[in-house]
Amino acid sequence: MPSLFPKTHSYIQRSPGTWVKGTWTEGTETVVEFTGDIQAMDQKKAVALSIGRDNLGKVIVITDTVFNIADETTKQNGDLVTYHNENYEIMGFENWDHGLLPHNFYIGELRKNV
Repeated sequence: MPSLFPKTHSYIQRSPGTWVKGTWTEGTETVVEFTGDIQAMDQKKAVALSIGRDNLGKVIVITDTVFNIADETTKQNGDLVTYHNENYEIMGFENWDHGLLPHNFYIGELRKNV
């Protein structure tokens, strides 16, 4: 595991939605466990990254798990990582495969109504 202090967390894996006879139908959802580290992101870093909305809370997820990332073009829903009983949609990704601990670095944005 690439994180120094990994813990077991859960996330909701979401498949893409689709149009069925003129009505939008959400994709399926499956709860899955992963090992990694989740940290709250401070507002200064969140604004500097310019990902998502400025007024919503964000987290950093460090893991070797591969998540679906939200994409408006393809209508792919981002997976929902659960942190402190709230869901955060995966919005951004960086692969840090250099250095001592290679890992995937994700940004999650708070989703209260999901």
